[in-house]
Amino acid sequence: MNKHDRSEIDGILLDVRKSYRTLYAYQRMVLDLAKYIGDRMSFTYAGGWPAFSEVSPRKGKGELDCWAWDWLNMYHYDFHYSPRFPSGSGIKFSVEIISDTGYWLSRHEGLSALDLDRFELPEHSGTKLLFIIGKDVWKPANTRDDYDKMKSLLLRSDPLFERIDNGIMLFQVFDLADFLNAEDTDRQLSSFIASCGAHGITLPPLSEKI
Repeated sequence: MNKHDRSEIDGILLDVRKSYRTLYAYQRMVLDLAKYIGDRMSFTYAGGWPAFSEVSPRKGKGELDCWAWDWLNMYHYDFHYSPRFPSGSGIKFSVEIISDTGYWLSRHEGLSALDLDRFELPEHSGTKLLFIIGKDVWKPANTRDDYDKMKSLLLRSDPLFERIDNGIMLFQVFDLADFLNAEDTDRQLSSFIASCGAHGITLPPLSEKI
C-alpha cells in the first residue's frame, strides 16, 4: 500500500464516501430507466449480466485478487428483455449501460481493463446507452469482445444495421443525458422504434405509461 499522511487519507476517504452516495443515486436512476424502457416498449426485463467484468462475488465467494471492477459491475452492464407481444416474433432486445467510454476510446494499443491511467480522460469520454435488437438472430459474435467494433459503435451517430444469415440486427448508441426525463426518453424510444421499422424489425408503438 502507498504511504500517505493522515490529512491525505482523510481527504481521500471523504471523496470515497461522496462517490459511493453519488454512485447509488446514479445506479438507482439507471435501474429506474431500464424498467421504464421495458414498460414503454412492451418488453419484460429478463435478467442481465456485467459486460466489462465478472459478476460480483456472491455470499461466501470470491477471491481477493479479483478485479476491483468485479465489485463495480454497472460500469458496463447488459439489461436483457423478452417481448410481451405475441411469441414467435423472433425478437430479442438488450440495453447496455456504458457508464464510461474511456476504456473504449483510449488511443493506446493493447489496453488492459486495469490500465486506468491509459483510458481516455473523463472529460473526453461519455456515458452511453447501447440498444441492441435482433430478429431471428442474436449476437452471433459478442460485440464487446471485438474492441474495434465497440469503439466504432460508440463513435457513430446513426444506427448500425447488419443482416446475418436469415436474421437482422440493429445497434444504436445514445447519450444517457438524452434520457433524463420521460418526454426525452419517449422521443428517443420512438426514434429507435422507427429505425427498427425502417430496417425490417417491426415493434409496437410505445405502450401506455404505467
